[in-house]
Amino acid sequence: MYLCLKSIFINGTPKVDRKGGQKTREAILSLITENPQITSMQMAERLGINRSAISKHLKRMQAEGVVRRIGPDKGGHWEVGHNTNG
Repeated sequence: MYLCLKSIFINGTPKVDRKGGQKTREAILSLITENPQITSMQMAERLGINRSAISKHLKRMQAEGVVRRIGPDKGGHWEVGHNTNG
């Protein structure tokens, strides 16, 4: 029995499964690295998942020290921490 996995890319960004998990975290980190000023709504649109799922991942990643929000929601930016192997 063979398992075939395929990635779907939209505008150079992988579209993640609705199940979430590590692929979603990696995709969020990639988007933040590409554009630190990106909003959670923009992340949701680029990844094809809802904003509440992005917020859940970001909250967990912030608690783990993987990412950090600098400044206000409008005008602030994301910073990737040193603990990225979450």
